[in-house]
Amino acid sequence: GSLALNSINAWFKVRNSLGVDANIPYCFVTITTGKKLTTGAVWKRIVKQGKVFGMLFDNKNFDKLHPHAMRHSFATHMLDATNDLRAVQELLGHKDISTTAIYTQVSTARLMKEYDKAHPRASKVGK
Repeated sequence: GSLALNSINAWFKVRNSLGVDANIPYCFVTITTGKKLTTGAVWKRIVKQGKVFGMLFDNKNFDKLHPHAMRHSFATHMLDATNDLRAVQELLGHKDISTTAIYTQVSTARLMKEYDKAHPRASKVGK
């Protein structure tokens, strides 16, 4: 949307003021080399911030702080909030809607779990 576009344009102004070549087509680059950030570089930053916020205990949660897990969480939460499967598909860049539809299973499972916790007769239904 327009808010995201404005934020990206503001970032490009900041990025370019740091000496990064304006012709580089990547949104996120290293300031030192101007090359695109790799998945590994993003993961290292996520882990570093996870440590800052106390998300890592004895290195047991590294797998939970992977960029793909964050992407999955983003998609699931967006679908929960909007129920707009097409929008999630577009944001994730999926060509086929069936690829995006896996997130509906996560949302339905979460909904059923909440229902079972909240409804007074939920545990008796179907038994």
